[in-house]
Amino acid sequence: MKTWEKKILIDTFSFFLFTLISLYLLYFLLDFSLHSARLFTYSKVSTRSLLVYYGQHFFLRWNFFVSLSFLLTTLKILFQKNLHNELIALFMGGLSRKKILRPFFLFAATLSMLSFLNEEYLHPDAYQFIENFKISHLRKQKTKKNSSLHVLFLADGSKLLYQKKLPKTETLFDVFWILSEKEIWHMKSLTFEPNHHIGTFSDHFLQENGLFLKKESFNQHTFTQ
Repeated sequence: MKTWEKKILIDTFSFFLFTLISLYLLYFLLDFSLHSARLFTYSKVSTRSLLVYYGQHFFLRWNFFVSLSFLLTTLKILFQKNLHNELIALFMGGLSRKKILRPFFLFAATLSMLSFLNEEYLHPDAYQFIENFKISHLRKQKTKKNSSLHVLFLADGSKLLYQKKLPKTETLFDVFWILSEKEIWHMKSLTFEPNHHIGTFSDHFLQENGLFLKKESFNQHTFTQ
C-alpha cells in the first residue's frame, strides 16, 4: 500500500471513529434525557444494568451509526483534500478517480464485514436484552382487570352471581339469579331496596328439552322475593 493510500485510510479511520463516538453519545444523551425520570423514579434500575442497556443499543443501532458516520467521514475527507488541493496533486500524478477512491472502498468493505458479524452474533442478543429491559423498567405495566365472579348464597337455596358491586352502594352489576337448575334470571344491574329489589334489563330463562329459552324480558322489573 502506497503512502498516499495509508494517509487517506488513517484520516478516514480517525474521523470515522470521532464521528461514530459523537453520534452515539448524542443518541445516548437524548434517549437518557427522555427516560431518566422513569428509570430512577419508578423502576430504581442499577447503574450496571443501565450501562449494559445503552451498550447493547450500540450494537442494535450499529447500521445507523456506521452508515451515517461513514457518509459524513467520506464527505469531510474529500472536501478537506479538495480544499488543500491534494486531489489535484493526485490527479497530476497520474492517478485515476478509481485509484483515489480505492481506500474508501476498502474501508467500506471492512465495515460491511463488521456489520455482517454484528447482525449474526451481537444484534439478536442486544435486541432481546433491550426488550426485556424495556418491559421491566420503561413500559407501563397494564393492570389486570378484575374478572373474578362473586357469589351470594341466599336463604331459599338460590344464589346470585355477579361481576362487580360499586363501593358504598347496594347495586350489583351483570347479575345471574339461579333459582334452580331449570330457572335463571339475568340482569344488567340489581338494586336492593328495603321491601323489594329492582332489576334492569332483566331476562327470565326456563329450561326446556335441555335448553334454556328466554321467556320474558323487562327493561325494569321489581322482585318481591
